Amino acid sequence: MERYVPIKGHSDFVRDEKTGMIMNINKNKARRQKILIDEKRKEREEIDELKSDVQEIKAMLQQLLENGRNG
Repeated sequence: MERYVPIKGHSDFVRDEKTGMIMNINKNKARRQKILIDEKRKEREEIDELKSDVQEIKAMLQQLLENGRNG
């Protein structure tokens, strides 16, 4: 008996009858999707780091301004 059953309307996916898990059988497409997910994660990390840097710069500028007024 065949272990993998095609998913109707989705030629890249099959269901494992034993576990019920759906799997992508198009290796190239799955690999490209993983690369895209990794790139988006890296972009998000870079944006978060830039936001943090801007907050630090703002805090330092604020401190300089306050020291200038009090000095």
